[in-house]
Amino acid sequence: MFGVAARGRRRSGGARSQWILESDLKETLDQTGDDGLAFLARGGQMGALMRAHPWANTPLGAPEQWSEGLKTTVRLALNTRHPVFIFWGPDGICLYNDAYSALVGPEKHPGMLGMPARQAWGEIWSVIGPQIDLVMAGGGSTWSENELIPIMRNGALEDVYWTYSYGPIHDGAAASGIGGVLVLCTETTEIVRAKRSQDEIAETASFVNEIGEILSRLQDQDSSMQQLVRYCIGAFCDWAVIDLANDSGELVREAWAHREPDHEPALEELATLAPDYHPTQALLRRVHGTGRAELRRVLSASSTDDAPGGLVAERAGGGVMPGSFVAASLTIRGQSLGVIGFARLGTANPYNSADLELAQEIARRAAVALDNARLFDSLQQADQAKDQFLATLSHELRNPLAPVRHAVDLLAANAERPDLVARTTNMLRRQIGQIVHLVDDLLDISRVNLGKIELRRETVPLRQILDEAIEMTRPVCTEARQQLMLSAPDVDVRVNVDTVRLVQVLGNLINNACKFREPDNQIDLRAELDGDEVVIRIRDHGIGIAADQMSRLFRLFSQIPAASGQGAGLGIGLALSRSLIDLHGGRIDVFSAGLNQGSEFSVRLPLAPDAVATQADDEPAVGAAVAPALPDKSLRILVVDDNEDAAVSLTMLLEQEGFQAEAAFDGEQALEQLAASAPDVMLLDLGMPGMDGYEVAKRVRASAAGQAIRLIALTGWGQAADKARTRQAQFDGHLVKPVGLDELKAMLASCRP
Repeated sequence: MFGVAARGRRRSGGARSQWILESDLKETLDQTGDDGLAFLARGGQMGALMRAHPWANTPLGAPEQWSEGLKTTVRLALNTRHPVFIFWGPDGICLYNDAYSALVGPEKHPGMLGMPARQAWGEIWSVIGPQIDLVMAGGGSTWSENELIPIMRNGALEDVYWTYSYGPIHDGAAASGIGGVLVLCTETTEIVRAKRSQDEIAETASFVNEIGEILSRLQDQDSSMQQLVRYCIGAFCDWAVIDLANDSGELVREAWAHREPDHEPALEELATLAPDYHPTQALLRRVHGTGRAELRRVLSASSTDDAPGGLVAERAGGGVMPGSFVAASLTIRGQSLGVIGFARLGTANPYNSADLELAQEIARRAAVALDNARLFDSLQQADQAKDQFLATLSHELRNPLAPVRHAVDLLAANAERPDLVARTTNMLRRQIGQIVHLVDDLLDISRVNLGKIELRRETVPLRQILDEAIEMTRPVCTEARQQLMLSAPDVDVRVNVDTVRLVQVLGNLINNACKFREPDNQIDLRAELDGDEVVIRIRDHGIGIAADQMSRLFRLFSQIPAASGQGAGLGIGLALSRSLIDLHGGRIDVFSAGLNQGSEFSVRLPLAPDAVATQADDEPAVGAAVAPALPDKSLRILVVDDNEDAAVSLTMLLEQEGFQAEAAFDGEQALEQLAASAPDVMLLDLGMPGMDGYEVAKRVRASAAGQAIRLIALTGWGQAADKARTRQAQFDGHLVKPVGLDELKAMLASCRP
């Protein structure tokens, strides 16, 4: 009755073969004296079937003629609720009770009643035949526990687990003394499956935990993914692949493994095929697109006649065409980073829904590991960029400070030489301007990132913008031995822009052209109309830009080598320039034919309404210089700064210009001098220790004489929020260090004694 054993155990002995309930046995023994068919009287459905069966056509003959041993055994079987089966005689004629009939399907019951054993149990005869022979030959009883015995049931060969015994039925009428085999059995399929389910859960948990351990120990993306697919081979799949999305959103094969290494090159090649050439490729792309895992129990190759090199046709049955396939998206924070696919070859063990869930769990852990690897890589790059930025910042700050220090020494030793003093003074102005420019760029980048830059637009002639940019960069061009050539439209072209910011952008681009050049060369600055836009081009004939550097040129802190061994700068100027042009609704582009081919930056800006006009002869030029107002030299000025050098040097500069000036080095001293000398103007630092500038201003305004004093903040804090705070504190003006003399005099021109 039972098939090929997959699991379980057998042992000899009959101690556990007597499973008939004592009540059933007593009731049965009370009826053993009956003759005829009385032993079949209380046998339920099977008793009725046995009474109606044509036994005369079988080796057993009519039931009335059966031996007493057979009658007794049948009576025992029919009157117990435990499943019992009987093989009787040399042919193993089949008899069984109601309890047993409930265990088999219509393929067996009731047709096998009275049938020879080999005919009834042909599908498992190789297993049960030897057991029957053993018992009939006097070898004793057998015992098997939780053994897999597939039987034909419900239209298919079904995996069924049994605990059963085969025992001899003694009969004096038999030549050997053993008339047949008594089978006592219990189906344990559900028990085994439940235990197996627990075991599989534990095994799966261990498998997943091990994957987690593998991934947690790895921080490199490539090695993490490759070790993952290799670990899954054998335990979960015959081959596996991982495809990751590149910057363009296209899937690229990142990792692959096969139980047979000879097939691994094919897995890599499959990623390059169109989806039509292999069903797994279409499935992987779809799962990545939807983010939903998919299971395919049966896959078949598409037409492969025109596949590249006949790849699929050649290998469809040789290792890359799976019998079943499961794919899951590597999704984290709602974004699919890629997809993982697992394949099983053949059709014997296809993937099921539990496998799909396991694939999703593996994908989830892989996505976390992949995200962590990328974050780790980003942190490393950011750390490297930080170190490089700080090193470059130190370099860029030290460069202008060196000539400043030298200039101070020169002035101290050569005060009697006017020519040298003039040259040194000009150099100081340039280098201080470079430091100020550097600091301003740093602050501007911070403002852009915070969205705090507001454009102050005005409609101005384009030529005015170009002239200011040229004037600003003239010292740099002269120092770099570059000739700047301007070409602009003859007509008056107007743009609605923030003049300061646009001049800043053009200045950055011209300075770059000077930096990335060879000496004694030419820079072309050209403006032209293009529809409703104006295009400003800065063309140099320098070192050019390599193709692989183009994509990162406008990234913040991104640097490329400059010409003549010069430093590349902080990588701020171009990033800031693009941000400022974007705010204007324009666009900035770059073109270079390659190294040593020069480069061209172009700035596109929308024209202002009525942008092109002719200027009347008697109309004053827009932006014409207006003579600045002059300050009253009788002003009494108090400079308050905790940096004594800064306070004293500014006082000396003011006295040189004809003002009455004195210095105070903290808030308390400032208030004392206020009461003693009654100044007209107070230039007040904000960030002083002890009593800061805001507290000093508060006390000044609270005094009787303080209402008439002009309070001007002179500070290193120059953002919009800082200026708003000084206005709230009743300051009359706000100057940012280092302040130029012209800017200071313009502020003082609004003050009166």
